Amino acid sequence: MSKLPEQKFDFLRVYIERMLADNGLDKLSPTTRAQYVPQFRAEAELRLGEAIMPFLQQKNLDDLDKLLMNKKTTPDDVQKFWQDTVPNFDQIVARTLENYTKDVQEILAKIRAK
Repeated sequence: MSKLPEQKFDFLRVYIERMLADNGLDKLSPTTRAQYVPQFRAEAELRLGEAIMPFLQQKNLDDLDKLLMNKKTTPDDVQKFWQDTVPNFDQIVARTLENYTKDVQEILAKIRAK
């Protein structure tokens, strides 16, 4: 599959920013934020991929690739694809991101305890 255009997954950037704020990291310097937000986002994308990939067949992957490479595709188009293709997509995403947030909170608690 081709590299995914960033704007198709903007909701993850928003989610990561909120997660940082909720955990007291909203005052990170722009330099530190620029360093860590992409890492948090990449981990969230990895976890989401692991959660939803088992539901996809090769035809779905081909359709997704075409959708993502089309410059006219909107975030709503991508969202509709996922909801039409993956049973309980919204619940899977919510559960996956909730688990990720818990893991981040546990890591931050260990760092703060030192």
